[in-house]
Amino acid sequence: ENLDMLLLGEGGVMVDRIGHGTFMSPEHVRACVENGVTVECCITSNCGWKVSCYSSHPCPYFLRSGVTVTLNVDNTLLSGNELTGAPTPTGECVRYVEDVCGGMNVGDGMRELARIQLNGVDGCFEAAERVRGDF
Repeated sequence: ENLDMLLLGEGGVMVDRIGHGTFMSPEHVRACVENGVTVECCITSNCGWKVSCYSSHPCPYFLRSGVTVTLNVDNTLLSGNELTGAPTPTGECVRYVEDVCGGMNVGDGMRELARIQLNGVDGCFEAAERVRGDF
């Protein structure tokens, strides 16, 4: 209901970014693509709570649908478990390639990860042009 209001309301899109977004409908995904809304994916934070496991995380679906996706670390004190440990930026990148995209060619997963990293620069709160100039 809140996403409907923010993405599909009469006043137009009211956000630049969405945190998590794990329950977005195809209509929400389309609205994100059409309006340049960035979706921040926190895969370890979502596993076991919002999605059942890494391989069922919607992050690749969002990315392949044209959504600007970033990988983020959320709630390092409560996320993760004894097996995965607390989320870290490097750990989230490894988990994306190995666990979220586990069924695909690793090279394709790495290309997606590179796109996600550039999305992070473009979607950051800093002036993206200034930050991107350092790469």
